[in-house]
Amino acid sequence: MIFVFNTYLTNYSEENLITMKKVMKAIAAIMLMTAVVFTAGCTKPKSSSGSYNGHDYVDLGLPSGTLWATCNVGANTPEDYGDYFAWGETTPKDHYDWSTYQYCMGSQNTLTKYCNNSNYGYNGFTDNLTTLLPEDDAATANWGSGWRMPTKEEWQELLNNTTVTWTTQNGVSGRLFTASNGNSLFLPAAGTHGAPGFNNLHYVGISADYWSRSIHSNQIDAWGHYFSSDYCHVDHDNRKYGHSVRAVCSDNGGNNGGLDNGTLKGTTWQLDNPHDEGFANYGDYRVIYTVAFGQDNDVTFTRQISCEEINYYQKPVMTGTYAYSNGSGVAMIHNEGETTDYRITFIVLGDDMLQWNYNLREIILFKQ
Repeated sequence: MIFVFNTYLTNYSEENLITMKKVMKAIAAIMLMTAVVFTAGCTKPKSSSGSYNGHDYVDLGLPSGTLWATCNVGANTPEDYGDYFAWGETTPKDHYDWSTYQYCMGSQNTLTKYCNNSNYGYNGFTDNLTTLLPEDDAATANWGSGWRMPTKEEWQELLNNTTVTWTTQNGVSGRLFTASNGNSLFLPAAGTHGAPGFNNLHYVGISADYWSRSIHSNQIDAWGHYFSSDYCHVDHDNRKYGHSVRAVCSDNGGNNGGLDNGTLKGTTWQLDNPHDEGFANYGDYRVIYTVAFGQDNDVTFTRQISCEEINYYQKPVMTGTYAYSNGSGVAMIHNEGETTDYRITFIVLGDDMLQWNYNLREIILFKQ
């Protein structure tokens, strides 16, 4: 809006001056209203939606309802790099290597926790754990119950549902994740500790590695998120390295969707998977996974399979007991007619989602 004024007055009468003052007031009012309209129409994306246990989070409107912390663990602002953790460790340190890694005896093939392959376990050790327990989760240990490290799937969900750009925020390089609801999340390029060929912090301002809580099938790696100015994707890296941690919580500020051990009882969770990768050799296939929690801490796990070569087949029902607290649980189950128990870990991701860690896989089931 442009205003042109003719300030050359040939008659400085009192009437002219009064008229001029009225016109100027009217124009000022119009300009003020215009400024308000334009300001309201150019709202800045929000980087914080609330706080839990003293730490801010942002709601990106993700399908799972996952809320992302606005700062790294150990940081005070979104641009701060924060602390660096080896996977499964909860305190930072000076040197990141297999010789200092908490869950091995000095080398990658002497693992003492989170190992599902006896070739990598110390003296053949295995425990069938595929997801960090709360006591080994750097987010939970440092920020308290309700906060945790994201899963591999949650990192992918973040990438799939935001627009990602390389940017500089307050002088710090990193990636900005902007959601369709206008909210945004900034991750600084914090570098990594113990990168190949380096024993100290390296690649700061160039790239970053952020851990997930999910182990890789090769046992010596864990999943996470890697980015630079050129790349941005879910990736995996050696557990011994020191990476950043960005915490998440659920839409009610906790990581268990509000379900405690009592309300978990009597619930049933299911995944009807028409393309289960574990049965790809059978042609067209369909697998239905069902987990049912009883009233007395008992649990039942069933797998129904339908394939071209197998018209219908149900694997032996697995039954046993479970323990659950603060969003994570452990089930000890066995096949019918057998006595050997299998240790299954699980995580309640929200009111309607359950991650069941079975046979080196993270199966996401939905509440029925």
